[in-house]
Amino acid sequence: MHNSLFYLRFSIITAFAVVFAVNFEWPQHTKSPNPTSSWNSEAFSIGQVPCLPSGKSKTFHPEDKNFPDNPYMLMAAAHAAYRFWPGKQNRILRSWGFTQIQSFNQTSTSTNGFAAEHNDFFLLAFRGTQEPSDLITDFTVTLSPAESPSAASERVHLGFKIAADSVESSVLQTARNAQFSRKPLFLVGHSLGGAIALLSAQTLQKENLPFNSVWTFGAPKLGNDALIQDLKNGLGEKWKRFNHPQDPIPALPLTPRDEKNSKQWAETLAPVLPFFKTLSENADYEDSPISRATSGLSRKAFSERTLKEIARGFLEHLPRAYVCNLSKDQLPL
Repeated sequence: MHNSLFYLRFSIITAFAVVFAVNFEWPQHTKSPNPTSSWNSEAFSIGQVPCLPSGKSKTFHPEDKNFPDNPYMLMAAAHAAYRFWPGKQNRILRSWGFTQIQSFNQTSTSTNGFAAEHNDFFLLAFRGTQEPSDLITDFTVTLSPAESPSAASERVHLGFKIAADSVESSVLQTARNAQFSRKPLFLVGHSLGGAIALLSAQTLQKENLPFNSVWTFGAPKLGNDALIQDLKNGLGEKWKRFNHPQDPIPALPLTPRDEKNSKQWAETLAPVLPFFKTLSENADYEDSPISRATSGLSRKAFSERTLKEIARGFLEHLPRAYVCNLSKDQLPL
């Protein structure tokens, strides 16, 4: 009797279990789709980017290198390259939708930056001057042969060349990844980082590896006129160059060709500071418009106004200042 009752209950429970299993629709644990493939400033927070757009959000358009929002977005990425702790940098980039983030740090040259992939593009960002050791790169102003097959007369800033060479393997690998994924590659850098980005773009051209464009913000002089003309001819519209009119760094190294009095102060200071001797011996850097901040450097006497202009100019050079000016569209190409 007891066995019959047990089997009856077991049969009823089993029947209900079979009916339940056949008819019940189990929840599907699928990944929610990304609402947009675009990278836009709505992902930014004030702790990540110093200035957010005051009105409409800005969106990066990789298919259109001339889209007006692109400079702000890429300068925000260049600003992120200054983040000292890689862990924080990675968290910021992930919150912006980037994946496959690879930070590079060449301690021998103090060259830093990151490579990252977004839904529809790759990004290479190079850090500018941040640590005391970066000044060694900045002040190695000797003009060295550029090893360009197109012109033997080309000369390049030796410090920038050494820095770019130290991260060449990371640059080439990122370009190959972008090519394999059939996504455009963008290179960006502020200050020293802009110089390294430009030399890296030149390396990609020599290796016949495609990239979309290279963006430099407040970058210093890279070499002599022959080198710059070769870069302009080779890169064309791929080189996007942004400089604040008061930023003194794009006019440096200040050489005797910039203003007639600069040779005098360079030669005067050469016995005291070896750097100025090197500077006076490497006077063939590209001609460039002198900013309002640097125009007073070669005057015989510093006025109070001149000193204020110089101080203001260095403040305008900070990555924060470039981000904030671009957030208000106050820095034209």
